[in-house]
Formats: sequence, C-alpha cells, structure tokens
Amino acid sequence: MLTTIYDENDALGLAALVRKGEVSSLELVEEAITRIERLNPRLNAVTHKLYDQARATCALPLSKGVFAGVPFLIKDLAVGWRGLPVTYSCEYFKDYVAPSDWELAKRARATGLIPLGKTNVPELGASSSTEPRFYGPTINPWNDKIIPGGSSGGSSVAVASRMVPLADASDGGG
Repeated sequence: MLTTIYDENDALGLAALVRKGEVSSLELVEEAITRIERLNPRLNAVTHKLYDQARATCALPLSKGVFAGVPFLIKDLAVGWRGLPVTYSCEYFKDYVAPSDWELAKRARATGLIPLGKTNVPELGASSSTEPRFYGPTINPWNDKIIPGGSSGGSSVAVASRMVPLADASDGGG
C-alpha cells in the first residue's frame, strides 16, 4: 500500500498525507531508502547516503513547512549543508565538509524536507553530461543509451526513477 501511495503522490501530496497522519515521515524515508538501494547500483544517481541522519530527523518533531516529512536529495554542487560533504564530484574536494548551511540549505530545511543523500553531478558542474571520473556516470532510467544530462543529472534520474519525489536541481546554462 505504501508503494502505491508513494507512486501516486508528488511531494506536496505526500506532505499532506504526513500532516493528516495517514503516513509517517519515517515510512516515506524508509520507502525512499528501499528504492535508492534497489535502483542506485545501476543508475548511480546518489553518491553520498545520509540514511541514519534522515531516520534521526524523523524522530524529531516535524517542521510546519510545506514539505514537512518528505524525503529529498541534495545536488552535490554549489549547496553547502552543515556537516555534509560538498565534493562537486571532484577528487580535490573529497574531504571538504560544509561548516555551515548556505542560504539554499536554510530555505530547504525550513520547508521540512528530509535529506537522504547527495546526487551525482558533472565534475565541478563543467559539463552538460553527468559522467564524472570521481563517481562515474549516472544512467538514464528509461534508456541507457541516452545520457541524463547535467549538471543536475543525478537529481533528475533520482526523481524520474521515483527514488524520491523531489531533489535539488539548478540550471547554470539558462
């Protein structure tokens, strides 16, 4: 039943179900984790997992934000979340950890989203294809002969494959 609820609702719909008590944030997080673990070995969309942190967040009182309780993935490019790595899919930054939340992270946290991990991006965001040497290529879930693009390739694949209902993405090219 949870699988059907997850498949039939977008992030706003899932948040509404959490508010009504029809599903818990932990149930949504566990469903997303199950999907990531099943799909990511082939698709390579998620490069850093935050499962324990997400579960711990579910044990706290939920925010009153519009997306409270909804699982979410963070693009590993130009967004620092306190305590999380920001690698830009580049080996040079492999040990960098954000010392504070950047503005976008603060705003996403305020909505009540629950981060589950970080998504694959082209190295330094410098390509329109998500195929970094550091993490390897992200695979299109519908056709492995067509690239998912970039720089939000990991995020787009995670949402398109329904690992999560919402993921951080941006557009530097216009």
